[in-house]
Amino acid sequence: MGNSYIFRILYILFLFFTCTGYGRGANPSYYFQQLGLDKGLSQTTVHCILADNKGLIWIGTASGLNCFDRYDMKSYYHEKDNPHSLPGNTIYFIAEDAENNIWISTNNGLTLYDKSSDSFRPAKFEDKAIISYSFCSLSGSILFTAHEGIYIYDYKKQTFRKRPVLLEDSSNFSPYYIKPWDKDELLLVSQYKGVLKYNPVTDQLSPTDYPVQTGLNAIYLDSKKRLYLSSYNKGFVCYAPDGKKLYTIHAGNSRLTSNLVLDFMEINNKLWVTTDGGGINIMDMDDPSDMTAIMHTPGDMSTIPVNSIKCIYKDKQENIWVGTVRGGMIGIKEVFMKTYKDVPLNNTNGLSDISVSSIHEDKKGRLWLGTDGGGINQYNPYTDTFKHYPATYGDKVVSITDYSDSELLVSLYTKGLYLFNKETGRYSRPFYVIDEATTIDQFHGGNASMAYRITDEWSYFLGKNAISHNLRTGKYSFLKIDGNKLAVGPMKMVCTDDRSAYIIQSNKLYEAHHGNDTLYTLLSIGTHEAIKAVARDKNGIFWIGTEYGFGYFDSKTKVFTKIETKLFNSVSTLLLDDQDRLWIGARNMLFSYDLKKKRFASWGESDGYTTNEFIYKYQVSSISDYIYLGGASGLLRINKNISTKEAPLPEVRLMDVLLNGNSCIDQLEASGKNRITIPHTHSSIEIKVISMEKDVFRNKLYRYMINGTDKQYTETYNHILSLRMLAPGDYSILVSCNSKSGEWSEPAEVLHITVTPPWYQRPYVFAIFIILLTLMLFWTDRVSRRRRNRKMQWQMKEHTNRMNEEKVHFLINISHELRTPLTLIYAPLKRILDKKGWNDPEMMKGQLAGIYKQVLDMRNTINMVLDMNSLKETKTALHKTPYQLNEWIVSVAKDFESELEARNIRIKYQLDENIRQVTFDGAKCTTVLSNLLMNALKFSPTDTTITVSSQLEEGKVRIRVADQGIGLGNLDANKLFTRYYQGNHEQSGSGIGLSFAKILIEKHNGTIGAMNNDDGGATFFFELPLGDDRGEQLDEENRQDTWFAVDTPSEPDMFSTNNYSIIIVEDKKELSSFLKEALLDSFKNIYVAGDGEEALEIINQKHPDIIVSDIMMPKMNGYELCKKIKEDMATSHIPVILLTARGDLDSTTMGYKLGADAYLAKPFDMELLLAVIVNQLKNREAIKQKYKESHLHLAEAIPAQTNNLDEEFMLKLNKLIHDNISSRELDVKFLTTQMGMSRTPLYAKLKALTNMGVNDYINMIRIEKASLLLLHSTMNITEISEAVGFEYPRHFSTMFKQIKGMPPSQYRNNAEAGKG
Repeated sequence: MGNSYIFRILYILFLFFTCTGYGRGANPSYYFQQLGLDKGLSQTTVHCILADNKGLIWIGTASGLNCFDRYDMKSYYHEKDNPHSLPGNTIYFIAEDAENNIWISTNNGLTLYDKSSDSFRPAKFEDKAIISYSFCSLSGSILFTAHEGIYIYDYKKQTFRKRPVLLEDSSNFSPYYIKPWDKDELLLVSQYKGVLKYNPVTDQLSPTDYPVQTGLNAIYLDSKKRLYLSSYNKGFVCYAPDGKKLYTIHAGNSRLTSNLVLDFMEINNKLWVTTDGGGINIMDMDDPSDMTAIMHTPGDMSTIPVNSIKCIYKDKQENIWVGTVRGGMIGIKEVFMKTYKDVPLNNTNGLSDISVSSIHEDKKGRLWLGTDGGGINQYNPYTDTFKHYPATYGDKVVSITDYSDSELLVSLYTKGLYLFNKETGRYSRPFYVIDEATTIDQFHGGNASMAYRITDEWSYFLGKNAISHNLRTGKYSFLKIDGNKLAVGPMKMVCTDDRSAYIIQSNKLYEAHHGNDTLYTLLSIGTHEAIKAVARDKNGIFWIGTEYGFGYFDSKTKVFTKIETKLFNSVSTLLLDDQDRLWIGARNMLFSYDLKKKRFASWGESDGYTTNEFIYKYQVSSISDYIYLGGASGLLRINKNISTKEAPLPEVRLMDVLLNGNSCIDQLEASGKNRITIPHTHSSIEIKVISMEKDVFRNKLYRYMINGTDKQYTETYNHILSLRMLAPGDYSILVSCNSKSGEWSEPAEVLHITVTPPWYQRPYVFAIFIILLTLMLFWTDRVSRRRRNRKMQWQMKEHTNRMNEEKVHFLINISHELRTPLTLIYAPLKRILDKKGWNDPEMMKGQLAGIYKQVLDMRNTINMVLDMNSLKETKTALHKTPYQLNEWIVSVAKDFESELEARNIRIKYQLDENIRQVTFDGAKCTTVLSNLLMNALKFSPTDTTITVSSQLEEGKVRIRVADQGIGLGNLDANKLFTRYYQGNHEQSGSGIGLSFAKILIEKHNGTIGAMNNDDGGATFFFELPLGDDRGEQLDEENRQDTWFAVDTPSEPDMFSTNNYSIIIVEDKKELSSFLKEALLDSFKNIYVAGDGEEALEIINQKHPDIIVSDIMMPKMNGYELCKKIKEDMATSHIPVILLTARGDLDSTTMGYKLGADAYLAKPFDMELLLAVIVNQLKNREAIKQKYKESHLHLAEAIPAQTNNLDEEFMLKLNKLIHDNISSRELDVKFLTTQMGMSRTPLYAKLKALTNMGVNDYINMIRIEKASLLLLHSTMNITEISEAVGFEYPRHFSTMFKQIKGMPPSQYRNNAEAGKG
């Protein structure tokens, strides 16, 4: 009993430490690119590294200087009889100053590199060599340290000045290191005499409080001005800016792997410490005890090649380079992929055989790997170690699956099925499917046979046939394809769920329901194309890789869609991760496809991936931090946190131009233009380019385009373009580079070449002829244009006269159309005001109903004019929906029944029953049919019949409206559907109804027309095409960007507005008074303003809860008011409702872009306005709760840019509180200073967003932080009280109890009891 209990405790502790990431598996992986003697390096001990402004990498060694253009290496040495060679071969440092000059310090003096002659100019002072050990580049000069003091080189004067550095006792300070301290001061460090400050502006020296530390071997000044000093073989000491020692690090008190520190570099708040023999140590600068190491492991090719690191350098693209002792230069890149290969048996760093044929993850996250001849391996992702099982060595393991907690069911090639004991590492016994004879028949053939444990109840065996096994009942079933014949031949399981298993065979995808012995065919692709791999996403979409491509299959629509890409064609494996990324193995390469962004990315050696022929096997999502792919060349581990964020496209720059083998890049730089003129007698020209991007190790493909030749473009991995004997002319050399995702950068013109022709091809021969021809053409064109202009002016004048006549006629008609309803409104209103009929409610109701109808008629007339103008400008899109045509016709005609009955006119329907659904824009076609019915009603005498009919014709439907009126005899049929036209009849009208109808029908690609009836009257008809969806459709993106006016109120609820205040902004006093009176009983306070300026003043003083504003106002209109409100942090949260007479799309879109929350077109109902106000206030209450809880989800960093000022305000406020939570100065005054707001706006803003005061909000966050510390730390309550900013523990306990309902101690005890 005691031993069992202890074992359980130890097992729980093991899981805790492994799951929390201790061990090697928690460390990041790195890719190392070594440049040594094989790449042309002059010597393997590297002292210093520099990447210049062109991207060239300069490498200083113990014997020679090297220049690496990322493709080729060039070396420079001291030559005894050459004064323009290097002064010495031992390089101390390489520097690039503000003028882009390259300085090299050697053991025999300082020298300056001359780009034009590719040589060196010794830098001397008073004819003596300058032996310098360190430098500092300033804006107007560069400083070099030397034993005798500082040498200052002035860029303008191009001369040196010597500045001795002496101590108070007049002894020589001998500065060895120099570091920039601040804008006007530098730090000088001696190897044996301490630290001084030097002001290069005043030329003054000043002492520091740093103690003297002798025998310095390396120093570093970090971004927080902490100074790190390392004496020989003694680790290093860190000092604060004031000189106070912070801590000492050495191998005895830390994880430092070697006391001999050679260099430092700060990278992402980590201090990289290079050592002699101990590799690179990476220390958390906020927690020095947190230290990891990058070291060489013998036999592990994925580790750093050597352990003695001389120097470290970070370039402008943040690439990391290190110089080593006898290991050359190494580029280091953090990667999220790692490939494990074969190692000697029982070595924990890799596989027992390089080929991984099956992968299975158990419930503990351990990986069980089947190899092709190396038996079974176990990989522990938490310790990053492998375990081999010698008893299985030699077996080809084709599948592994769970059998029980202690056993695995494995399938061995040609041997059948066995149970493997995880504890003993041996096979327990053979496993038989049905019986031994069946097992031999099914699983001992030449095909790879698979076993899969899908659920606790179901297993599947895919051998000669497909067999399902119910583990609960023990029943085996042979699966039949579509219920007919047995499934025979090689098959693979691809994915499963609780209901089904999915299996591929050749070119088919099958589904097998658990408990059903039928394989249902889901997909069958071409007979000559086999399915190689399948992955299923969370939406049920099958992603399918085939021999010839990649695509997806929707099981609902039964449609297979291919995705075209030039990156690959034949797919060997697919694996979907938790971030909806599909990993694709194809042609021994690796790609990923983001399902959301629909974007590919390619992965190569610089990402940690090595070429592998992946083997597709059934695999479930890993519970660890990794996903795995197995193949013929090892196991690939991919960290799930790998970023697929699209990097900026590479920038291509010109590196050099070689004309007949000689460089002429300096001529281009001197002119400041990438243009070169060469003679036609040239023999060759070579153009070297370089691609600037963060991933310097990626193998880049270049595309060269030469404008001026017949060539389209050339794609090559070579960064040098060689051209031979260009013909005379102008040539533009454009170069682009492919990115990680396969996209090409924008072609950049790196060079413009002009090849001069021979003298006899000079263009001046043709100059006179061209001038004469140009003059003749100019004169001819001028005469022709004069004639055309005169003719056009006459036509424009005629057209203007016609349009003016039509507009005058239209205005007369519209005036008549509006005067009639105005008269019908005026007369009843006058009678009501004269108090006639006040005692007769029915009479008053009838008069008001008539007024309401006339108002609607006026609004419809105006809307029709506006809609017609909108259609003319093609701003209105169609929203097509299928309708039952005949039912729709009857529903539209029913709206006219009352008027028809009043005039004793009958309506008759002749509807074709063969017509079913027709797709069209219901609203617009309703306008058309209503116009035709209104037209028929207008011209129909009493006691006649209007006939509405539908007829199905070939490819279209026709709708007719026939009347028994005056017919078309008095009308001009050619102008019937033109705008503003009215016939010679006595009926009034605007002259735009039929024209509007014609535009609407033509939008549907239909036709409209009219004809006389044989028995009198006229028939108007329109035709709609069947199955035509070519009309304009608003896609989802446009729908999101379009802001439509509110038409219908939401259902009323019990939400009360009595505690809210509102401001009405309206320049019309009558309307503002009406709105105020109508809303008086619904709001606590109602403010009124006559224009935007007045409203803005009231809003800043009163802080209303909602704003209702007109748009058209003097001084400041509604748009400007809305923009100012939404751009002001103090008022951006207040909802804005705009009221306007303009209901067109442009107006609504403008309001949306300026941040308005709702939009109402005049005239409107008060019920509608009140409903919209209620909805906005309800939304604001929901947002309050969201922001009240926002502190619980504070991001580590505020987004770089956001359009939502409220979100930005809360993020900034929460970050300020969290960053200063332990400070007792965190109060309202502190926040007003940091937020840049006064007390009142800050309080009002926070109250509006969270319904809490500032102090209450601070206390709430402090208590939430304290509750987390109570649950997840060992700090006592006093320590927690101080950590969250409370001065007295008693005050903390009181506040905690008020918010959490219990004291802190009880809160912690309850939590611990719950865990127990």
